[in-house]
Amino acid sequence: MHIVVTYLQVDNLNNVSETQRQFNEACDRLESWLQMAEKNLGALKREPIKTDHLGLQEQLDRVKDFTNAVMAQEKLIDDLRVQGDIYYCFFTTQSLTDGL
Repeated sequence: MHIVVTYLQVDNLNNVSETQRQFNEACDRLESWLQMAEKNLGALKREPIKTDHLGLQEQLDRVKDFTNAVMAQEKLIDDLRVQGDIYYCFFTTQSLTDGL
């Protein structure tokens, strides 16, 4: 019986390790993108507002492109949320079964 429990513990440790790795990777991807987005947004904010029609249209187009890029990264946020939920559920389940 003791060997079976040990194998189960090793398997659980492997599962938590993999879950944590996936969560950390999701965090890293989102953090990387957020740093780039912050830099791009900063450049947009520092740019003086154009007064001519063509210049203003170009600025608006860059803001729209940035907004679309933000919306396109929704998957990164969803991935992080899913990995966080899995990580949370794993530990919640583990604490419930540890008491048995």
